[in-house]
This record gives sequence, C-alpha cells and structure tokens, in this order.
Amino acid sequence: MAITDMQAQPVELWLRSLPLAPRSKSEIRALMGRLFDCAMWRGDIPTQLNPMKLVRVRTRKPRSLTVEEFQKMLRHLPEPFRTLALVCACFGLRISECLGLKWGDVNWLDKTLSVQRGVVRNRIGDCKTVGSEQSLFTSPEMLDVLNTWRQRSQFASESDCIFALHRLNSADCHGRRTARVTHTRKPQPLRESGT
Repeated sequence: MAITDMQAQPVELWLRSLPLAPRSKSEIRALMGRLFDCAMWRGDIPTQLNPMKLVRVRTRKPRSLTVEEFQKMLRHLPEPFRTLALVCACFGLRISECLGLKWGDVNWLDKTLSVQRGVVRNRIGDCKTVGSEQSLFTSPEMLDVLNTWRQRSQFASESDCIFALHRLNSADCHGRRTARVTHTRKPQPLRESGT
C-alpha cells in the first residue's frame, strides 16, 4: 500500500485486529504518523491533515486507589517499597522523581523536600519537566517516616539516594549523570504523569 492510499478508518480497524497491547498499538500509530509527516515534508504527498491523527487506539482509563485500598496495599509492602509508595502518593511524584531523591534534598528544619532530578532507565538525569523541579512542604508525619527509613538504610549520608538498595555501592547511586541504579522489581507509578 502506498502512503498516499492510507486512510484513518482502515488503519484503525487494522490496529484493532492486532493481538498487541494498547501501548504497542499506540507506538505503531505514532510511527505511521511520523512516516506520513515525513512524506509531506519531502513533498511526496500534498501538505494536509495527517490522517493518523484521526486514528484512535483504545486504552483503559487508569483507576485510582481509594484511601482504604492504598492503606491495605501499604500493609503488604516491605521496606523500602512502603516508604517509596508513601512518598510518591503523598507528594504526587513520578516514580522517576522519587528514585532521584537524595537525603540532602530533605530540609529537616524548614520541613521541605526538593525535587531536583529523576532516574529513568537506571540513569540519573533531569526531571521530566521544568515544573517538576520544586520544593514541597513536608508534614511532620512524613518527616518521621523518612527519618525512620534513614535510620534503617545503610545509605544515610546527605549525598546518598534515599531509595538506594543494599545491593548497590553508595557511590553508584549519585555523582555521575550516567550512574546506574538497580531495583529488585520495576515500581509502577501511582499517578498518570500527563505532562
């Protein structure tokens, strides 16, 4: 099929018929859209509305946990995942932002937490958006939770990542932008990033 023959409805029906996850279907649609844009840029087809923008891929709307469900989940999480889930949920942080937190980001006197970096695909880097880099007020209860975790963690110096695991050398969690961070399993975000 030539790119000039692509129409939104047949592509949408074809994508629906594929035995793939919605995310994979979205990636295919996005790739087809980029190919169409490239063909318009090169002059192979006239500049027009990209028909792939009309293709819809159904995805389920994420469901939020109720307070009771979240509390029940917390009872079953071992440390450091319990504290990690609490920090993500209470501050509305992406998992990448939470994993990038260091003890030096906690201002115990001013009761604030500074979000300055994130960890994505085991690499320490900038936050996803400029708006994500912020200083957040911390309740005394959350400071107690963090302090309890700090006392239990073997990585408690100001330059250590809050959620460094015992399998890591402390130096591997900070310092270089290419540092690797390892996890026992992939944590899932507790909110949709939407940005």
